[in-house]
Amino acid sequence: MMRAHRRFLCSTFAISLLLVSCSKEAPKVEGPKAFPVEVEQVQAVPVVDSSTYVARMDSRKTVVLRPKVDGHVIKIMVDPEQVVKAGQPLIEIDPFQVQASVASKEAGFESAQAEYYAQMRKLKALEAQRAGSEANVEFAEKEFTRYTNLLNRGAVSKERQEEKERALKVKRSDAESLEAQISAQLAAVKAAERQMNQSKSDVKVQEEELEYHVIKAPFAGTVGNIPVKIGDYVTPASEITSVSQRKPLEAYIQVPKDEAKKVHHGTTVELLDEESKVIGMSSVFYVSPTVDTSTQSVLVKSLYENQDNILRPEQNVTARVVWGRSRGIVVPTRCLAIVGGQPFVYVAQKDDKGNAVARQKPVKLGQLQSGNGVLVETGLAAGEELIVSGVQNLSDGAPIVTKS
Repeated sequence: MMRAHRRFLCSTFAISLLLVSCSKEAPKVEGPKAFPVEVEQVQAVPVVDSSTYVARMDSRKTVVLRPKVDGHVIKIMVDPEQVVKAGQPLIEIDPFQVQASVASKEAGFESAQAEYYAQMRKLKALEAQRAGSEANVEFAEKEFTRYTNLLNRGAVSKERQEEKERALKVKRSDAESLEAQISAQLAAVKAAERQMNQSKSDVKVQEEELEYHVIKAPFAGTVGNIPVKIGDYVTPASEITSVSQRKPLEAYIQVPKDEAKKVHHGTTVELLDEESKVIGMSSVFYVSPTVDTSTQSVLVKSLYENQDNILRPEQNVTARVVWGRSRGIVVPTRCLAIVGGQPFVYVAQKDDKGNAVARQKPVKLGQLQSGNGVLVETGLAAGEELIVSGVQNLSDGAPIVTKS
């Protein structure tokens, strides 16, 4: 009887445990994981209608420098591609012989100058005597006239009158002699002046030749290749370097003949870097009247001020010729995905249960825009929530959660 009672209690306890375990809730089945994304509201922005081409930058002025004298290069004061100012020294050629010649010519000039001043002093001394000589002649003439009158009145003897006449002749002779000396001295002064001027000219010629031994930049620009080195012997036939103007630069653009019809003077051309970012703006100033038969294109030139020396002559860049401007929808290229050749974007929407999901929207793309953007011609409307990050993890209808 007791054994049967114990079996009953054990059975009752087991059933109780089973009932308790069955009363617990079954685990919930979780849905797909929501991907974190960032969204931006689609808005119409300014867009550019344009075409892009390869442009070659070229200097408006390039000069190949050659020396005007022979000699050995003793100093190179710049490096290739260095920006220089107008008149800045670039290369020096040994000036020793010319320096010696300059010193000799300067000594000759100093000697000629001293001779000129000496002759001038003699001339001034003679000219200083002229006033006294003229006064003596004037006094002798008055004395002769007075004694002639006295002789006519019988107041003096003929001998006294003749004495005054002889004195007058002497004074006149002295005056004539002085004038002859002055004339001769004036000629000596002019000869000394000519010699001095010639010596001065000789010095100037040698100084100019000395200046030729320092090759200077003819204008502000960029130094090109320097094929010579210190110690090389150069002549006027030797090319020692070049200088190219970098402000402004011309952009040479080959535009297909059909599109060239739209280009005119003043058309805006944007110059772009490797990331399609705008380096600077330029303006068309030349459109060739002829077509290049080998490429069926037309040469177009635009002028870029290049104030910051960003670009260099002979550099290739991307040129975006702007046909017009309007407003449209531009999306970052990172938002795009392509399946089977069809581009599409993802937008954030609500499903039937009010949950945030990603919806795939096929789009038609237009031209690339600055800042790594692309124009969307159809398929996306202003006001929609564009998913701009995490696109690689999404599929149509995938649950998403917006990053705060």
